[in-house]
Amino acid sequence: MKQKSPEVDIPEGVFYDEIDGYNLYVKHKNRKTGMLYDVLIYNFEKGFENAQIIKSDSGRLEMTADKQQIYYIINNTGYKMARDGQWVVWMGMWTSTAVLAPLGAFLTYKSNNDSVVLNADAYINWFKKVVGIRSVRHLFRKEVIIHDPDYTRIPEELKALSVDCREYADRKGLKRAPNYFKLWMTDSQDEAVEDINERLESLIDEMSNTRSVTLLTALNTYPVIPIHAHVRPFRNYWLNLLCGIVFPIGLFFYFRIWAFRIRLNKDMERIIKTNEDVIGIIERDQNK
Repeated sequence: MKQKSPEVDIPEGVFYDEIDGYNLYVKHKNRKTGMLYDVLIYNFEKGFENAQIIKSDSGRLEMTADKQQIYYIINNTGYKMARDGQWVVWMGMWTSTAVLAPLGAFLTYKSNNDSVVLNADAYINWFKKVVGIRSVRHLFRKEVIIHDPDYTRIPEELKALSVDCREYADRKGLKRAPNYFKLWMTDSQDEAVEDINERLESLIDEMSNTRSVTLLTALNTYPVIPIHAHVRPFRNYWLNLLCGIVFPIGLFFYFRIWAFRIRLNKDMERIIKTNEDVIGIIERDQNK
């Protein structure tokens, strides 16, 4: 493994990709002895189609005298076990192949099909979705604007949207805890919030063509609504029913749905408040 900067500090528990052509995973390391334990090396220096995977229980990194290359010295478990007589020879010889061949085939297949199995962002986004961490808007002034927003029509649509948001929040009782049994036994989707979100995004997309920095700043305060987070986790009725019957899992999703209902109620209020601010900005700009 070649590395221009030989002072390598490989963290524990994550894939290290600072060495060109390699990904290294170290579960544990001893800083005093320099030993690395439970190591996985993913070598794609010759391309993903010729990728190699090396796995060992322990080893250490050493540099050449000219400090241009880093070598990984492997202490192979199968070899040691066979050498010490604890395993039969054939088992020691074929253990690494039996473990790495299926894993290598799987990772090679995934890499050739542009899979996100090694994409950390995919796992980060999934985690954010589960715990409710959402993205924020980042609208910037466009250099070229082809169609200006229709400032005579937009205020009326924003007022109508505010009325629908208020009516939806009151009708759904978003502040109240949902009925546990009705939650899992009702087979219906919340199409009203989907319609509100679609209208909101359409208006934001049109108003993003504005030349007003003040209006763009106000548009960035609109919430990004996860339209399915406050309802049942699955679209299949029987999966939802099974989830409710398995009480620990059902209870987890129940409190998660309740939390998202409360947040959705705050989002409705935030949309109404932002609509008022945007209407005021448009009226001031039009009167100049």
